[in-house]
Amino acid sequence: MLLSGVLLIVPISLILNLKAIETHFLSIDFTSIKNTEVIKQISIFDNSSNSPVDKFIFDEIHARYPYLVGMFERTLELSAKKVIAGPDQDVTVSFASSTLTKLDIDTHLGSLQAFGLATTGANPIAAVSFNYWKNNLNSDPSIVNQQIIVNGKSAKVIAVLNKGFISLRRDSSTDLLLPYHQLSEFVPSEQALTPDTFSYLIGDVGNVNDFIARLDKHLKEELFVFDNTNLVLSNSIGVIPDKFQRISRRVDLLSILFSVLLIFSLVSFSAFYTTQCINKKKEIAIRKLCGANEKHIIMQNYIEVVLLACYLLIMLIIFTPLTNKLAFLIVPTIDTFNAKNNVIVLVLLLLGFITLLLGLNYLQDKTTITHTGRGSSASLSEKVQVFTLLSFLISLAMLSIYISYLIIYSQLNLNNHNIGFKHKDISIATFDFPSTPKNSFMADDSAQQLILQLSALPYLDSVALTNVPPLSERSAFSHWYTVSGQPITSSKNSQTSNHRVSPNYFNTIGTRIIIGESLNWGEYTNIVINKALWERYFREEELGQAYLLAGFGEKKVKYKVVGVVENIHIKGSDTPVQPTIYTLISVITGFESIVLKYDKLAAINIVQEMKAITYKISPYLKNLTIVELSKLVKKENQPRVAILIVTITCSLVLIFSALLYCIYSIKQLASKSATEIALKRAIGARTKVIIWSLCKYFLFIFLITHFIVLTVYYVSIDRLKPFLFGVDLINVIVIITVHLVTLSLVIMVFVLETKKIINTSWNSLS
Repeated sequence: MLLSGVLLIVPISLILNLKAIETHFLSIDFTSIKNTEVIKQISIFDNSSNSPVDKFIFDEIHARYPYLVGMFERTLELSAKKVIAGPDQDVTVSFASSTLTKLDIDTHLGSLQAFGLATTGANPIAAVSFNYWKNNLNSDPSIVNQQIIVNGKSAKVIAVLNKGFISLRRDSSTDLLLPYHQLSEFVPSEQALTPDTFSYLIGDVGNVNDFIARLDKHLKEELFVFDNTNLVLSNSIGVIPDKFQRISRRVDLLSILFSVLLIFSLVSFSAFYTTQCINKKKEIAIRKLCGANEKHIIMQNYIEVVLLACYLLIMLIIFTPLTNKLAFLIVPTIDTFNAKNNVIVLVLLLLGFITLLLGLNYLQDKTTITHTGRGSSASLSEKVQVFTLLSFLISLAMLSIYISYLIIYSQLNLNNHNIGFKHKDISIATFDFPSTPKNSFMADDSAQQLILQLSALPYLDSVALTNVPPLSERSAFSHWYTVSGQPITSSKNSQTSNHRVSPNYFNTIGTRIIIGESLNWGEYTNIVINKALWERYFREEELGQAYLLAGFGEKKVKYKVVGVVENIHIKGSDTPVQPTIYTLISVITGFESIVLKYDKLAAINIVQEMKAITYKISPYLKNLTIVELSKLVKKENQPRVAILIVTITCSLVLIFSALLYCIYSIKQLASKSATEIALKRAIGARTKVIIWSLCKYFLFIFLITHFIVLTVYYVSIDRLKPFLFGVDLINVIVIITVHLVTLSLVIMVFVLETKKIINTSWNSLS
């Protein structure tokens, strides 16, 4: 009974942790926003990546729904100083649309009213965070209306933000907040809209699914946009849509598994508890015959119920920290369920446990007839109750085993999926980002010179350069078009993933050239594209006829596609591949990473030699750090491995629990019916007839309950599809195998337990 209670607690604690993960990604406490219910992140999804919506879409939405407005936000690393002669300081600057004021962000000093009225061409303004004001501006209360230098340009400080405001993006801190239209003034080289820009819809949209369906239909029919894409709305704030969807899929997948396990555990616990209630009912009947007081019996019942409920709650408090470790493996660096901070949840669970136990007591008291005599047999009500619970357990066990098979097979497929590069004996060397644009340097052919000098090191097999190494948080985008002028993107104004690489980059990381050849030094108008881009835009063309245009302001430069490479999963195997263009890297700017392929035994300490070489190229290449690519891959695989382990563990617990309850319940019924079985044997009944007389009730009830369970599963089967990879939802062979093995085990238990009674039938008749 106590073990069945633990079995009930484990899925509850896991679900509480999953809810904590979900709350973490939907909570926007770090923004200090008051009107949290009126903001939703909106993006365009095209089965490969998410992009921000264009301004003209916001204009169309506002024209159709005047109470809705759009907001863009982008965060960059820039420099700032209080006075012109002062030293530059690295700062994180968030550019946000003026509609931000509708969110009611608190200020410590000043007001954001001017932020909402800011227009293009007006004098630049800025709001500073509380921490930046305290640490870098000496908590000067007169800073409001004074000037601050941002990236070499002056801006008037209009407010100091509230202490509760950390950032508009999760896992980062913002120092300065500027109007979005000032982005082009402070960083002229940056485009107005890039894929790493966040777009939000401010206002009450009501039913999200209905709103998206109507808006998507209107945009496709009236504006002829989004033919192969869809609009996506989510409550997540400051989280990259790809990351949010990836985490959501993992959480939803585990929620399905744990929900089935919880239902199973609840039925199992109820079955054990009702069995105890039958025994307790006999005890109470005997005590009443001995003159026990009715009030004392009722009081004892309440005390036992409360104590058992408290036991379940204590087990929950004990097991929750243990399951926190599993939650951390699945989604690293997250907030998990903390019992100390969730007292209300614990109180509600305690009341829920008490209500459940009292309800089971009441049903047991009203639906079963108890006999206290020695020669009594299991009543029909007991058989129906036990077989009903056993049927639900067996059905849920079979369903859980099959779902576990789908999840395990899917995770194995993901782990074995070709991510487009090799990681053995490869390391990535990176530098600090240049603090300001003027600290970047432009030396002709500096990239080729760096490669030549590093290649001279005897223990390096291959060296390459890239500005976006695999499994990094870096990204790079540019405007690209087909020869006909069609943008290579999901959104009209957003940009295409553009990686600058050295010619030997693909060979170094083991990426296969599918068509054509790689890049060569000096051929700056040649490009290589990945398979995803080729299949979308050039599937019917020859390589010799493949060209793309790059946009540089109003001018477009023509590039020749000389090769197509295998898709590289930059963010991991469970993240869709973006259409990507690879251009030749010629000049070191400080944003590049060095890819090193080497013999592990020979590479003892290469950091110092690399620092000496890179310093000769430029003194601005600072703080070189090296990380093994295999470690990044292992870290990226960690959540899937954790899901795999959790699924296998839950499946094993569920199988053994179902088997043990099956043996326990059938053994109990057979023992209660021992006299009945012995009498049938004594009058000449065959063994198979006796077994069938006990088994037929189970099979009849099982067919009904299993049909109900399978119907529910079939109706909701499509919900599993988004969470699985390379797996058919219905595998007839596996389904038949699960049914045959499970039913064979159940029937075997019936046969063995009944034969035990038959073999000792003389004892039951004594």
